[in-house]
Amino acid sequence: MIQTIKSLLYKPYSALYRLAVMLRLLVRRLGADVRRQPIIWFIATPRHGNLGDHAIVESQYAFFADMGLSSRIAELSREEYLLAKELLPRFIRPADCIVIDGGGNIGTLWIEEEKKMRDIISRFPHNPIFIFPQTAYFEDTEWGKAELCESVRVYSSHADLTVFCRDTGTYDLFCRSFPKARALYVPDIVLYRSREMHLPRGEQVLLCMRTDKEQTAESRAAQDAVRACLETSGIAFDFCSTVTEYDIGKRARAKELQAFLKKLSGARFVVTDRLHGMLFCAVTGTPCIALDNVSRKVSGGYEWIRHLPYIRLCADPAAAVQATEEYIRQTPEETTFDSAPLEPYFAEVRALVAKKCR
Repeated sequence: MIQTIKSLLYKPYSALYRLAVMLRLLVRRLGADVRRQPIIWFIATPRHGNLGDHAIVESQYAFFADMGLSSRIAELSREEYLLAKELLPRFIRPADCIVIDGGGNIGTLWIEEEKKMRDIISRFPHNPIFIFPQTAYFEDTEWGKAELCESVRVYSSHADLTVFCRDTGTYDLFCRSFPKARALYVPDIVLYRSREMHLPRGEQVLLCMRTDKEQTAESRAAQDAVRACLETSGIAFDFCSTVTEYDIGKRARAKELQAFLKKLSGARFVVTDRLHGMLFCAVTGTPCIALDNVSRKVSGGYEWIRHLPYIRLCADPAAAVQATEEYIRQTPEETTFDSAPLEPYFAEVRALVAKKCR
C-alpha cells in the first residue's frame, strides 16, 4: 500500500504529483513573503543519471551557501518545471532570482535543453536570470544557423540575463552574437571546491569514456590505443561512467556523487573524454588523461586547470599512449587540488549574484 502511494506521488504528471508540487510551491511562496525575502529559484534541475549535471547543482548549492543564501533557494526539477510552468508565474515575484544550472546545454547538441532555457527566459522577462557556467555549440548547418538566430532573439529579449561561459569559444560567441546578454568568462562551478578524499591509490586504471554523439573518432581511437597499451603492460583496468542507468532524485544526489568520487579517488589514474570525468579528477586530486569531445568543452575546461600537473590533455592517440606509459612508470603519489587561480573569477560571480539577489 505504501509503495503504491509513493508510486502515485512520484510518478511525473500524475494528478497527485501535480498537487504535491503546487502545494510545495504555495508553502514556499507564503513562507518567503512572511519573511519578506525574495526566493532564489533553481529551475529545471536534473533527475536523469548524469552525475556531472548533479555535481553542478550540488556545487551551486555550496556556492550560494557560502554567501549565506542557501535558505532562500527553492529547487524545481525539470519534470516539476514542465508540470508547473503555466502556473509558475503566480509563485515567482519580479524580485526573485532564477538560476538555470550549468552544463553543455546551450545550442543544438541537446536541442530540447536549449528549448527549455528559451522557455524559462521567455516566461520570466523581468526576473534576474543567471545561466551558470555553460558550453554553447551550434552546428554549422542551415538548421544550426536558424536555431542560433532563434536563441539570439529569445536571449536578447530579456532585460536582465547573465550567462556564465566556461570556455573562450562560448564567451566569444556570446560577446559576438548576443550583445544584450551579460556574458562572463568563469570556470565550471564544479571547480568551486575541493573534493579530495586522500584515499590510497589502487592498482587499477579506470576508463571513463563517452558512448554518445559527443564522442569523437580521435577519442575512440585513443581509447583503443590506451587499452592495448595497458594490456601489453599487464595493468588492470575497468570501465566506468559518469552517467547511471537510473534516474537520480534530489535526495539521492549527494550519496551517488560521493560513491562515484570515491571510486575515482581510488584509481591508479583515469582516462576520460568526459568534461566532468576530468573535473572530478581535478577536484579529487586524481591523475587523469583527458581527451576532447565534439563540442571541445573538455579542452575548454582544461584551460582552467592546466596548472594542475596531474591532469594531462592529449590531442591524439599517440599522445594518450605516451601519457599512459609515463603514468605507468610513475610511483603513485598524493596530489592536491589547487583552486587559488580560480578564486578571482568566482569572486566576480559572487559580486554579481550579491548585487542581483539582494
